[in-house]
Amino acid sequence: STNSKSALKYAAAFAREHNATLYIHNSQEASLPPNAIKLSERALADNNYEWLVTIKREMESLAHSPLVTGLKVELLLTEGSPKNEIPRVIRDHGIDFATIGTTARPGLGGALGSTALSIMAHANCPMLFTRHPMHDFVYYKATQTNIALNRILFATSLSENDTTAKRLAFELARAHQTELTIIHSIGSFLGYIQAVSLSKIIDVEDRVRSDASERLSQLAKEASDITIETLLTEGNPSEEVLRVASEKDIDLIIIGTGKTNSSASLPGRDAERIVRGAF
Repeated sequence: STNSKSALKYAAAFAREHNATLYIHNSQEASLPPNAIKLSERALADNNYEWLVTIKREMESLAHSPLVTGLKVELLLTEGSPKNEIPRVIRDHGIDFATIGTTARPGLGGALGSTALSIMAHANCPMLFTRHPMHDFVYYKATQTNIALNRILFATSLSENDTTAKRLAFELARAHQTELTIIHSIGSFLGYIQAVSLSKIIDVEDRVRSDASERLSQLAKEASDITIETLLTEGNPSEEVLRVASEKDIDLIIIGTGKTNSSASLPGRDAERIVRGAF
């Protein structure tokens, strides 16, 4: 699909930059023969797997795309639900970085599908969600790749669950010498009204702002070699992230989605809304 090709473009670019093996994975919930990807089209057809011939051709077409010229490419065709198989393949093959093409689901207000959300929650490596069309920062000329990252936005909840996302933001900013904006939204203070007396609301607001501002400053000090701007905003966190991303022409948004061993089955709604609304 167009979305898969968009994801492949980014996966190939990062694989080439880091001299990594590129795995192209597809999972099917229907029963598969052993070593299905290695069987000939004749063998598949003779055993009533004609429908697999098309899938095999599409995967092989991706593997021979000019995007992956010169890369070591492995094709993986597995049996099972994508929401379970993709995190499993990531674990079993020691994947360092994964890309997935996604799209909004018609009729659900643009919400991401449950498969994408489940993968986001349970994959144990950084994931890049792409869709077509979108803001592009990878360009090809013949077999040459240019990752043109100029501006990265790291959206943080200022919790320990953002540690991996923070590390990735710093590493990418250093590697590509980009500007890094770190944003934290403290949300609406209306929620405090029921918790404290009206006379204390202003004091609570000041303390929350001061604490968040100090923690943002500490984050910036952790990477003094990077050009960093910190932003403390008020309002709906996902709306604020998307607003800043648009205003600053951000190339890449990095967000943490929580711990992979969490009992929660899905990441937070803010993470979903950001992935859904980013362009």
